[in-house]
Amino acid sequence: MMKPSIIFWGTPEFAIPSLETLWHEGYPIKTIVTNPPKAGGRGLKIQIAAVQKFAEKNNVPCAHDTSNLPKADIYVIAAYGEIIPKAIIERPKYGTLNIHPSLLPRHRGASPIAAAILAGDSVTGVTIMLTDEKMDHGPVLTQKEIAIVDSDTAASLTAKLADLASELISETIPRWVAGELKPQAQNHNIATFSKMFRKETGHIDWNEPADTLVRKIRAYNPYPYAWSSLINPTKQLRVNILEARATKEESSSFKPGA
Repeated sequence: MMKPSIIFWGTPEFAIPSLETLWHEGYPIKTIVTNPPKAGGRGLKIQIAAVQKFAEKNNVPCAHDTSNLPKADIYVIAAYGEIIPKAIIERPKYGTLNIHPSLLPRHRGASPIAAAILAGDSVTGVTIMLTDEKMDHGPVLTQKEIAIVDSDTAASLTAKLADLASELISETIPRWVAGELKPQAQNHNIATFSKMFRKETGHIDWNEPADTLVRKIRAYNPYPYAWSSLINPTKQLRVNILEARATKEESSSFKPGA
């Protein structure tokens, strides 16, 4: 059976393992759709999306808009970062599959990996779903779980889930195309939602419980980082906090945050 042709939608590093897997397994990737380069970082250096770098390295057409896409059998989305109009997601023969790094309907939205850590979840995972016009709302095709360990940050958990996603999309597409999978509607009544972070989100309130602070420090690494202020004789400094642990010691005479 011929492999279905794909248009792949993605932007950050999270999408790369899935894209590489589909590429190496011989799926015809007609185009990669990603967000355009943007200025950012020190010196406003132009930042090119990880997915675009893959496209350029492997001579795959890359698009930043949807006005002239070629025909394809299936669309695959992995952290594209934009809502795709209904008229577009309904084009392909086998629909549009979305790779989402949580166990839907838990943690829909922009920051599901960090949200799982913030919530103190012991497990998370990857969901492959059929995309509809609402965010992370469509019926589920497959899911896989992974444990969250105490040392996990959003960065380390993202890497683990990216690898898990590549395994799951590789297993899911042939089963879906062969008619072996029946989409299962999500229970929308128990859905939870994660928000996009801003830099000020990471500001630490030292009066919060220690366990809460540790989860925030893990969840906000690498963005926006948990941070606090340190005042020296000349100016106030923002200090990023990369790692922390809670202890039961109560003998310290210092106030929280000292």
